[in-house]
Amino acid sequence: MSSANYSHCIPFLPVRDLHETLKFYKENLGFTEDWLWGDPPTDAGVSRDGLNLLFVQNSEYVAIINSEKHRMEICLFVSNVDVIFHEIKSRPVIFISELKNEPWQVREFSILDCNGYKLRIGEGIENEPLDTHSQKLQNLS
Repeated sequence: MSSANYSHCIPFLPVRDLHETLKFYKENLGFTEDWLWGDPPTDAGVSRDGLNLLFVQNSEYVAIINSEKHRMEICLFVSNVDVIFHEIKSRPVIFISELKNEPWQVREFSILDCNGYKLRIGEGIENEPLDTHSQKLQNLS
């Protein structure tokens, strides 16, 4: 008997405005718009390098899950986070935290998206010496 397993998860993230969200992810994070569904549009999808995000128009729910008191966090795992950080740093986004090595063995930074989501963008560092990351940043300057 063959074994069964889960392969991946792509939840539909509620957003205030689909067009504003698509613009944010394309212009600031380098995603590509894959599809826009409905007339008027109610759902959309974007992707970059095999990472897919899905959005659904629901501004009321966004107001409940993202506010000044609390924000939903979404972790986006990348390779070569130093390059991604440098790429995004030059764009008009709100940074919550700068790029740094965290005690949980992830090198990450976080930004705020246009819907109030806290996007934590990082990569695992468990086997890499810390000075390697300083060298990467110096090479990007």
